[in-house]
This record gives sequence, structure tokens and C-alpha cells, in this order.
Amino acid sequence: MLHTASRVWVGLLASALVSGSACTRSSSETAAPNFFPLHVDDTWVYEVTRPLRNEHTRMTMRVRGERYLSTLGRRCRLVDETYSAEDAAFGVPAAPSGKPEIYPVAYCRMDGFLYRALSLEYHGGEVREIGLGSKEERFLPVAFGTSLAWESVTTAYDLGGGNGYGVQQTHWVVPDSGLVEVPAGRFTGCVHVETVALHAGRHAGANEGEPIVLYYSDWYAPDVGLIRTLQSNRPDGGPPLAQIDLLAYDVEGTRR
Repeated sequence: MLHTASRVWVGLLASALVSGSACTRSSSETAAPNFFPLHVDDTWVYEVTRPLRNEHTRMTMRVRGERYLSTLGRRCRLVDETYSAEDAAFGVPAAPSGKPEIYPVAYCRMDGFLYRALSLEYHGGEVREIGLGSKEERFLPVAFGTSLAWESVTTAYDLGGGNGYGVQQTHWVVPDSGLVEVPAGRFTGCVHVETVALHAGRHAGANEGEPIVLYYSDWYAPDVGLIRTLQSNRPDGGPPLAQIDLLAYDVEGTRR
């Protein structure tokens, strides 16, 4: 079972997918590519690997549509994250058996960026905040530029009074025209984002001790979304602490 803090960690390896090669076409032929599509019923299947622990987790993301969230006071696009063995619809080998764990994540547009509300759960037909205040502000820009950098803040949990745990992140786009190959296919024209993340607990508004520094590399394919993430504790890379790879996807009726 993956609790909320683990889900935040998975999101940081990112947060969200037609042939085996998704190439960028000229602007005269089509609109600008969408690097994080959120159409209703879009679905992605990922493998999350932690090599040092020899752990493998299967994660499925499915867009459910828009929903008004009273805690945010706005309509957001709801995405179900499922951690289970039931990915047979894509022909993906089953993970160890167990009851599926389904978590809703809300994506909203705010000031040119995507905002993510993470600590949500289903109560019958309603979606409610469970009280942890987990969220990520400025997760991704709505539209990428040629030389883009931004900062974001993720709250793993907020206990009030300046107490909790959070992550301060600095992101920048790295020029990358190469081919990226994952189990779901081969992709070009991807956006490559590098991130430095400072993980720290807070007490009475001040950081507790030195932050833990982690480094992330994310690749987003045009009109597909996130296809790979690498997490490391070294700025020069090295063997990854964790890796996410896209196994299968179904975006607007196209399956791979």
C-alpha cells in the first residue's frame, strides 16, 4: 500500500499519453504539442522501479473528467492513480496480487501553471481532502518555451503552525533532440526537464536540520506526456535511486 507521502514521491519523479514514435510536426501543420494531455479517459501505465531495494510497482493513471472541488473553489481535472496488478487491458504482466489502491489527484490551471491537489480520497461519489493539505504548486507550465526555468513547492503534509514536510524545487528545460526509448515505444521531440529538489521537515516555520537534496530528470513526449523519470542523489547522475518508465498508454482512443 502506498500512503500519501509515497504518492507525493511518485509525483516528484514526474506528477501525466499514436504510434511507437511521437514526432513533433511543424507549426504550420498542427497546433503546438501538448506535453501533459488530460483528455477524458486518457490512460497511462508505468513501472516504478527502485533498483537498490529491488522493488517494482505498477502505476496506472486514468483521467476521469472535470469536477468542482469545494476545498479549492474551482473546477479541476480529476485523475485516478491506481497501484495494483490489474493492467490486463493493456497486456501488461500482472504485479503481485492485492486489492487495487485508487487515489484521486486534481489538476488545475493557475497563473500559467498546473497545480496538483494530492491528499484527496473518494467518499461515495464525492472527492474530499483528507486533512493533510498535500499539494504541488507550479507543477508544470501549461506551455513550454525554448529556454524555460521555474520554481515550485510541494507540500507532503501540513500540520499547521508552520509544521510539516515539504519540497522546494528548481526546474529548467534542457535542450535535447535525441531519441528516448521506453517500453511503450520510441519518442522524439521530447521536452527534457532537470530538477533539484530540497526535501525538509519544518517546525514552527523553520527547517529541521539540513535538507535532503535529490535530483530528477523527466522526459515528456509531445501529445503523450511523461514517458521517463530518473531520480538520483548525485548531481552528475550515476545509478538511479528510482526510475519511472511508460509501459503502455491510450490517449484519445489511440493505444500503445
